[in-house]
Amino acid sequence: MIGGSAGSIEALRDLVPQLPPDLPLAVFVVVHISPTSHSRLPEILGRAGRLHVRHAIHGDRVEPGRVLVAPPDQHLLVLADRVQLSRGPRENSTRPAADPLFRSATAAFGSRVCGVVLSGHLDDGSEGLRLIAAAGGLCLVQDPAEAIHPDMPRNALLRVPHAEVHTAMRLGRRITGLGRAPSAGRGASPPPAAGPPSTPMPSVPDTQITFSKMAGRTRSETAERHAGVLERPPFEREGHEGEELPFSPSAP
Repeated sequence: MIGGSAGSIEALRDLVPQLPPDLPLAVFVVVHISPTSHSRLPEILGRAGRLHVRHAIHGDRVEPGRVLVAPPDQHLLVLADRVQLSRGPRENSTRPAADPLFRSATAAFGSRVCGVVLSGHLDDGSEGLRLIAAAGGLCLVQDPAEAIHPDMPRNALLRVPHAEVHTAMRLGRRITGLGRAPSAGRGASPPPAAGPPSTPMPSVPDTQITFSKMAGRTRSETAERHAGVLERPPFEREGHEGEELPFSPSAP
């Protein structure tokens, strides 16, 4: 699960080429984008790497070796065996946002989730990354010294002080290493869905997946572990529309 905003496309161009074509992991990407923009991110990432990349479609199966990108103006959610697109309330001034992706994946797969926060303004992804850590998943953050806009990485480290910090290129290699490790355990990818296709999913508001906030203060090199299921009420902050890709939310 990868989230980023301003400056994250440059990071993804370094990260994605490190992923092999036979990667046994499912990859999901959220980059902030104006709701009125035509997103070329799948094309950009497809040229940069060796995996198949496209925009997610409501009801897509969770499958390894493929990168699904959130389309403009829709949150990307990961359920037990499928993905869901939602026009639920904006979070952190934007839709799509990283927090709903991280939150839904954690609810579905717990410790098998790996969350990555890349360059961007403000703090999207910080709370979702904390939830991944609380479930025993693996938390990775782009080195703020490398990030073009270090707010998102820095805020993620405040929330998850023990997240691993790497350059974008090393993040890609770290993810590749997860694919070579045994499938069970922390940070493993969700498995591909088994069995015949089911009937189309009804749309479920992503605001039904709720958790609470908690902040950290220090930093080290391994993923943080916490126990328990937490709840937080959904909220929305107004953002700005009509900006160029990637959309960069500003403080209210």
